[in-house]
Amino acid sequence: MKRIELHTNSYYSDKLSFLFPEDIFSAKAAKECKAIAVTDHNSIFSYAKAERKAKNKGISLIYGLSLDCIDKDDRYAVTLLAKNVIGRENIYRIVSLLEDDACSVGKAITMAQLQQFREGLLVGASAIGGQLSRAIALRKSEAYLKKAAAFYDYIEIAPEPYDIGAKLMKLAKNCGITLCAVQNATMEGRAEPEEYHAFKAVAHYMAIDDQAEVFMPAKELEESFKELYILPGEQSLIEEALYNGPERVFAEIEEMPSICETMLNGSKSLHSESIHVLREAVYEALEKKYDGAPNQEAVERTQWELSKIEECEAAEQFMLLKTAADLLRKNNFGYRLTGALASSFVLYLLGVNEFDPMQMGLWPAHLFYCRDNLLHPELWMSKAAKNALTKELNDIYGHKLITICEEMWD
Repeated sequence: MKRIELHTNSYYSDKLSFLFPEDIFSAKAAKECKAIAVTDHNSIFSYAKAERKAKNKGISLIYGLSLDCIDKDDRYAVTLLAKNVIGRENIYRIVSLLEDDACSVGKAITMAQLQQFREGLLVGASAIGGQLSRAIALRKSEAYLKKAAAFYDYIEIAPEPYDIGAKLMKLAKNCGITLCAVQNATMEGRAEPEEYHAFKAVAHYMAIDDQAEVFMPAKELEESFKELYILPGEQSLIEEALYNGPERVFAEIEEMPSICETMLNGSKSLHSESIHVLREAVYEALEKKYDGAPNQEAVERTQWELSKIEECEAAEQFMLLKTAADLLRKNNFGYRLTGALASSFVLYLLGVNEFDPMQMGLWPAHLFYCRDNLLHPELWMSKAAKNALTKELNDIYGHKLITICEEMWD
């Protein structure tokens, strides 16, 4: 039976790891896996790279996250796995929440916040530093452990320490919660002494106690567990935790489109809406500019530019420039547009440019052979205008999409 890894940390994790997302899916141990979860601590930066590598290797990718949770009793680690697209989107929201709520004690969320975004997620009690592991180490009562365990969809168990693992195993059995064996890998394969030395040096610099652990193949991981858990009944439970537990968790995870596919489809949908709005605005402006009777040359120039804008999927950028120009005029600020876009007849019709490029014989043909230029038009204005416009664009769009250049303004 191929194994399912439900907990990995890559280089992008807040937790010290020398594994890159590509390493996790290319490692010798990964060859014996049919699915691997990427659960970086406080980070989702590895998703895109993990997607590409997982697809190439024929391994299913599980989108995950590990983070710290705080309640009135303690601070502990929690592992999240996305069951579906809603769960993946909730992981994005949680990461954003972690950034917004970062404080002197680091990044963490409350149990109430986790509950708010729990839809579409499987919540695991982390083996290392998790709520149940810490409660056992702190000698909390059985009643406390059972109440806390009821919150989780599954419980992780690591090879060591044995005493905590044995109690987690018993707790999972008594509460009827799925137990899943995980490893705390930070390096690929049999690391060289230099790699161990580098790991220890970085760990010392970061003032953490983490030990360098290699990513073990399924057979080695199984042996490491079975060498420790030898009491009657433990061997069968470990077998369950190594294979059947992760299989049950994986069975709840739906196949979902990759992030790259989702972004591409979203971009196409947005462009389809934007080009429709842009065409209506431009043709309305054309009729108005020529008092309802535009000449053939103006019509052909408009149609040509709109066809190129659609081809380059740049409608949203042109609408953004119109929005910026309208905001500047509303606040009585002057500005000037530079570069190839200054020769756009469409922007003249929309009122972004003040002069008619057709009268000057200007054609922006070269513009449409370099798509990046469309994404970075430059608006020049005073510092006061720049500050005001940046704020308003941020309020509208959430981020700046054009380059605003500051200059001395008389």
